[in-house]
Amino acid sequence: MPSFDELSGESELLPQQPKALHNSLRNVDVIHVTGMGGGGFGAPTERAREAVLSDVAQGLVSPERAASVYGLD
Repeated sequence: MPSFDELSGESELLPQQPKALHNSLRNVDVIHVTGMGGGGFGAPTERAREAVLSDVAQGLVSPERAASVYGLD
């Protein structure tokens, strides 16, 4: 089975509200759902410095956001 990025055809961004999802699907249609990350628990400035540094190293958080949101200096 090909990955979503390997498929050809038209792409349509659907609204997030379920009440607005009234589209009909055909047997050749593909639905690709991407979930967002959670907000987490507690104040961002109380997160372990090592965990924030790990996120920056992995490219999950920019150094600028690590400083402004997590207080990383």
